[in-house]
Amino acid sequence: MAGAGARALGIKVHPAAAAAALAISFTTHYAADRRVPGKSLLERIATTTGKGGFYLDALRGVGLDALAA
Repeated sequence: MAGAGARALGIKVHPAAAAAALAISFTTHYAADRRVPGKSLLERIATTTGKGGFYLDALRGVGLDALAA
């Protein structure tokens, strides 16, 4: 299950460990990519930490280039 890079470097990756890592990665990326207004995990985290404005700016497409102008 490990890629060619791990084999080339001589790194041994247990298949179960690689499968667990992929499952965790899938789950966290899925949760982060769900952008349903008012129900998003990232929106709740941003609001809780006081960064909700940044989250809303990202939804509207306001990037750093617009803020610098």
